[in-house]
Amino acid sequence: MIINKKIWQYFFISKIFYMLFALFVYSNFTSLGDTWAYFNGGHYNISNFLWSSTSIMGVTGFLFAKVFGTVLANLPYLFLSFYGIYYSVSRLKLSKKELIYLLLFLSLPSFGVWTSICSKESIGVFFMGILAGYIIDLYYKRRISMKFIELIAIYIGLLFKPQYLVVVVSIILFLYIKRKFNLKKITTFMLMLVYILSIVFIFNIFYDEINQVSLIIPTHFNPDAQSTRENTLLLEYGDIIYNAPYGMFISFWGPTWNEILAKPAQSIAFFESLFIVSMFIVFLLDIFLKSIVFSKINILLIFLLSAIFILILFVHFPFGFMNPGSALRYRENFYAFFAVFVFLIKSEYLKNYKITYTMQTKDNK
Repeated sequence: MIINKKIWQYFFISKIFYMLFALFVYSNFTSLGDTWAYFNGGHYNISNFLWSSTSIMGVTGFLFAKVFGTVLANLPYLFLSFYGIYYSVSRLKLSKKELIYLLLFLSLPSFGVWTSICSKESIGVFFMGILAGYIIDLYYKRRISMKFIELIAIYIGLLFKPQYLVVVVSIILFLYIKRKFNLKKITTFMLMLVYILSIVFIFNIFYDEINQVSLIIPTHFNPDAQSTRENTLLLEYGDIIYNAPYGMFISFWGPTWNEILAKPAQSIAFFESLFIVSMFIVFLLDIFLKSIVFSKINILLIFLLSAIFILILFVHFPFGFMNPGSALRYRENFYAFFAVFVFLIKSEYLKNYKITYTMQTKDNK
């Protein structure tokens, strides 16, 4: 436990470093979003403080900056993102080595910068991390009822990122039903089918509205901004479906190869995305191979990971494909959520691998 405490301390120090790096170095090359506007009172609006994410950021950012100054005013948001990560990661059954790998995975530059300053991304990491912790507890059958902080996280998610919250709540509802009624394998599989059919049914009901919103979102991007792309994916009715595969990919990846040739400063983000996607693929291939070798497939975990990845990337697509900077920034809201569940599956499969290997060794003896 003392060793793990030191690991977390180093991770916290890394976030302090990223906060200072963002304020004194990174901000000289690019904008920090609305951070300075929050501090300067540009979004200060107390009248709808409880109902607007921008007002929450504007009021708290302005007050913190007045009391602590524009450097230390970032600390409350840094603490929130750190606690969201700790709340979920600490519930995983990880070895020391796995914990180090995961926290290194969560110490990459883009994630470190945007979640260590006064930003909506810091809040996103907080509420997504809290709800990830509840999902993990449900998976391990530790409890069914929600804690007060998890209810607060739902409220915050509703204000800040309702598109992600809908997906997360659907996963929570699925696992809650499974644990509440202690469903076995066959009934769990039937519940999976009900979940998939429900998603398809709801999507069909709101298909027109989803199409209309998807066509409107790209118009909110400034076409004169340096990194804004030409809208080629959401132009006509139905493009949200037809162009989803590429749109989901590019909205997660960020800058393309041609874009970093035109703007070399984006190369760090490009190679960061290359590393993330490569590692995800390596983890999933490892899981796939272990499933084949030992003929053990955890259908529940595979289903949860697939639902989380596909649905969150789908709702992220319209917000992230128009601008590589926006893609990376918005990605930070759910990046830790993705990483936590990849490591959950990896640790579970590794545990099953060790158990199977031990049994086979005993049998051979």
